[in-house]
Amino acid sequence: MKNFLQRFIASILSLSIALTMMPLAAFAQQGVLYGDINRSGFVDQNDVNDFKKYLAEYSIDIDTKAADVNLDCSLDLRDLLLIEKYIAGYDVVLGDNVIITFDTNGGTRVDPVMLCNGAVLTDIMDEPVTEKDGHIFIGWFMDDGSPFYAEEAITASMTIHAKFEPIDTDIY
Repeated sequence: MKNFLQRFIASILSLSIALTMMPLAAFAQQGVLYGDINRSGFVDQNDVNDFKKYLAEYSIDIDTKAADVNLDCSLDLRDLLLIEKYIAGYDVVLGDNVIITFDTNGGTRVDPVMLCNGAVLTDIMDEPVTEKDGHIFIGWFMDDGSPFYAEEAITASMTIHAKFEPIDTDIY
């Protein structure tokens, strides 16, 4: 019994050491950024170029799940066109991705961001900041007036709104 107990404890210790050496990313469930067929983390012109090569039957490695942006289980010109429209700035959602649109309320422009459904904004970029003359940027807020938390998972497309406070220029 003593020998069995020693082996059992040794096995548990060995397993715990092995698990601590594994990166946490090995346990994370990864989403699909539809349109990012070259796995760069962004949907850009390089994805369009690679998709064209794929459709022309060049031997090229692409993420076929990310390439099926209309979710019809077929990689074709319709998928390519949707990616091109997204890059050109049309209001297009690729796959089940979500889009965050920024209403700057008169501040400097912030481009919309497309994320995997369930992704966290701060995992791919710093929370954007907008500027407005004579004002201090307070933060981003939801339609209902509650604060937007960039560290929380985004599961639906949304528009968030900038909030500013005027700078008091009176000197006493």
